Amino acid sequence: MPLKQYLRASALGTACLGAFLPSAQSYSIDRPHFEVDPIVIVWAVEDADPDGGPKVMDFVTLDNGVSTDAIGGTAVDGRAVVTGSLAPTLDTAWMTGDQIGLRDVTDNSLQTVSVSNPTGFQAFDVEDQELEYLRDDGANQVTYDNGFFVASNTGYRIRSDVVDYGATGDLQIGSIALSTVIIGSGTYGGLQFGTRSQSPAVTYAYNPSNRVPILSFNGKDIVTVNGPTAAQDGTIVQQSVFHQMRYWLTSTRFSGLEVGTGEIYADIVYTVYVL
Repeated sequence: MPLKQYLRASALGTACLGAFLPSAQSYSIDRPHFEVDPIVIVWAVEDADPDGGPKVMDFVTLDNGVSTDAIGGTAVDGRAVVTGSLAPTLDTAWMTGDQIGLRDVTDNSLQTVSVSNPTGFQAFDVEDQELEYLRDDGANQVTYDNGFFVASNTGYRIRSDVVDYGATGDLQIGSIALSTVIIGSGTYGGLQFGTRSQSPAVTYAYNPSNRVPILSFNGKDIVTVNGPTAAQDGTIVQQSVFHQMRYWLTSTRFSGLEVGTGEIYADIVYTVYVL
């Protein structure tokens, strides 16, 4: 809208001889008018070039109630990165790690053994022992952590759509559970993010401390961020937060022999849109 400026001047009548002539008067009304549209920027890596480094895939604006993605429209053009890095998530299956854990359920102590090199592994008392599959880093949960970055000047929602999935053997799609969290700052792949960001209030569609089967969220909003991520002047990276999606092999506490054998997979599209 153009700047409107209203000017008003007083009209002067004919001056009579000896009459008082007032000085000219002028009044002005300035009405500056600015409008800043909501913007949400999503970045990770390109699906078509996952090794090409971090890229912005979605630049979403809201104008007169119409949401538009200036990059690629509604196309699925991004791929999540592995938490703690800028490495793209892979299409290959995560395999149970080399480490197998044996937990004593009476005192919760854990000993581990390498499947490929079981040096020092000896006969053990079977009573009160529980087997657990471990990640290669020794974590006592089978998880797969990845996500994407968001920078915004407004609040936004994230919707989850399971567009494809499959399972073989003893495993079922319901075996994949999800929990999510916002990481406000950190250094991933040598890139420091979040130094000029903030952690706005977040509303989850579930208790974030629980693991929920991914199909429970199909076609639904999982997270509502009730404010902007940007807190101070800075770059997009500095004003960004990381949305971590943690996938669990099961929704139970541990993953052991009861899981059985087989393979499961799912393709999940996360859509970020302006509130």
